[in-house]
Amino acid sequence: MADAKHDADPIQPGEGFNTVGDYGSDRAKMLFEQYKLYVDTTTKVSELRGAANTFLLSANTALVTVYGLAAGKEIQLSAAPAEWRWLIPLAGLLVCLTWFGLIRAYGALNTGKFAVIHEMERHLPVRLFDLEWRHLKRGRTWLYTPLSHVERIIPGAFGLVYLVMLAKAMRMF
Repeated sequence: MADAKHDADPIQPGEGFNTVGDYGSDRAKMLFEQYKLYVDTTTKVSELRGAANTFLLSANTALVTVYGLAAGKEIQLSAAPAEWRWLIPLAGLLVCLTWFGLIRAYGALNTGKFAVIHEMERHLPVRLFDLEWRHLKRGRTWLYTPLSHVERIIPGAFGLVYLVMLAKAMRMF
């Protein structure tokens, strides 16, 4: 059964750590092993994020290609039913909305993971990720643009293309 206190209250900084007495002299070694494991999960999330971006880029490219082939006058697909003119852009817009949602979800997940990493680093000799973030002025400088901000450009551009396709399709009816 879930603990009502932990369901209602978020863990406060430092609260998620057991005391030195709980693990004795092995505590520092165990903390470092957990830290390495947790940093590795952050890397895996980034790899999944890249794979999702690649898949969605491929899906959008395929949809635009099919639309272009179907719209071509010398290709057999041009004899396809008129519904393709709005179904393809509509499907593309749904893919773009899904992509935006994934970007937001991965961004939130990474934010949470790095908050945990920063908290864990308070108990380690050097706070490497915190130092890196400090050198990047916590993302408030032209030197650093968060990846999730850059990632949004691509589905946004595809979304605009699909809106133009959809507007063109609506004029044909």
